[in-house]
Amino acid sequence: AVHFNEWADLHKADFTPVVAAFRGFTSSFGCTTCGEMYFVAPDRGKKEALRCGCGTLNLNLLQKGG
Repeated sequence: AVHFNEWADLHKADFTPVVAAFRGFTSSFGCTTCGEMYFVAPDRGKKEALRCGCGTLNLNLLQKGG
């Protein structure tokens, strides 16, 4: 459905399940408290944590020494 095909006449109802699936998938990468998408910190250098803006998620990405 990316290119025009005369035989493929798509309607809004054809895309409704696609949009629902996409939103469900992308919502799994966001915080349920603040609604922000998770991000890796810091932006540059060695990645230390996966976080959200409000701090509900702060997942350590560094390997323990030992």
